[in-house]
Amino acid sequence: MLLPQEIQNAIWQMAMAEIGPRVVYFNENKDDTNLKRCTYTSSCPIPAFLHASKASRELALRRWKLSLATKDEPAKIFVDFSLDTLYFDESFG
Repeated sequence: MLLPQEIQNAIWQMAMAEIGPRVVYFNENKDDTNLKRCTYTSSCPIPAFLHASKASRELALRRWKLSLATKDEPAKIFVDFSLDTLYFDESFG
């Protein structure tokens, strides 16, 4: 038997509250064949709550936002702007 959705959501939220701040490393990747084209990647893993279930994903998307889209590529890196520290390596600029 499943728990009521309100209790499931409370459990997910309590579990997410245990995830502290992260250091999100950003890398700029330039295309050698087209110098105007670049993408951004990060070695920081995607929070597991975004993969666990539809309910956990909906709650997690309130906290972690996709960021650093370019005109060539959609955003792929999830950031909690209120907690995470953003680190841009020497390739930026």
